[in-house]
Amino acid sequence: MKPLILVSFFIVCSLSLFAQKTEYSVHVQTGLFNFGGKSAEKSSSLNGNYANNPYGTGSSFSYAFYLQLQGITKRNTIWGLQSGYESLASRIKIDRILYLGAPAREGDFGHTSLRNQFILVHPYVGHRFNFGIPLDISVGPDLGIGLKSMEKGKVPDANFVIDNERDIPAVDARIRINATAYHKSMGFTVGYSDGTINYQANMIGAEPETYSRFLRIGLSYKLPF
Repeated sequence: MKPLILVSFFIVCSLSLFAQKTEYSVHVQTGLFNFGGKSAEKSSSLNGNYANNPYGTGSSFSYAFYLQLQGITKRNTIWGLQSGYESLASRIKIDRILYLGAPAREGDFGHTSLRNQFILVHPYVGHRFNFGIPLDISVGPDLGIGLKSMEKGKVPDANFVIDNERDIPAVDARIRINATAYHKSMGFTVGYSDGTINYQANMIGAEPETYSRFLRIGLSYKLPF
């Protein structure tokens, strides 16, 4: 937590000292969140009320809200800080149910979703281009402070309800590239965050690896002050 506070403090000070113009904005985003890495899967078996592997390559509905402080220098260099809340959900298909002392059943049993909640801190640098409209291209770390991870799903014909809390990293560190095009006070954002933290690092066995991925789109609005 201390490194996040220090990074944020450094960016705010830099904005105050070097920025010719400072902008404040709010952002609303959605997109496709899922898991990559050698252990992320399209489908999994269900063992009791738990998916054997909840880290799916499929996506469920995700959303995020951010506040942004951004400074632009005379040469159109950007320094910024974005912070807010994320609720990001992946999906995995259930194609096998395991029963204690009985043969496994195979079929299409729906899916489970893994929803991860974060407080995000995203410091970044970039450049503002002008192609008739302003276009900001930036890069920086996404530092998602893990709040909660919940696995949910239903298998009606087996009378299973999945509602489990799963482990979540203390900080999910990702590399993010972002592009925002503006028309007056409104902006349209496209970005991609590539995770560097292994969600299964604490598991013992075959060295499993799963990393978060988030392809994001959204809208922003520059506040009039």
